[in-house]
Amino acid sequence: MILLYVPAGEFLRGSTSDDQAQMLMLCPDCRGESITDQSPQRRIYLDEFWIDQTEVTNEQFAKFLAETGYDTTAEQKGKGSVLDPY
Repeated sequence: MILLYVPAGEFLRGSTSDDQAQMLMLCPDCRGESITDQSPQRRIYLDEFWIDQTEVTNEQFAKFLAETGYDTTAEQKGKGSVLDPY
C-alpha cells in the first residue's frame, strides 16, 4: 500500500441545504433523511495523518482476518457479514 501524507488543517465538513437539494435532484430515488445528518456544515480542524492511497480490497481484508483472527466491532455485536462477490 502507498501511504499519502495529509497535513494538519481546517476543512469544511458536511453540506449545506442547497448541496442537499442538488444531491436529491441527482438521485430522485434517495430519501432526504438519508443525507440530513450531513448538516450543519461546519469548519473543523484535523491533526496531520497518513492514509492509504487506495481502498482495502475484500481479498486483502479477508487475508488480514485469516492471519490475525481479528473480529470487527460489528462481528462482536453479532451483526457482521461478509459479501462473497464470487
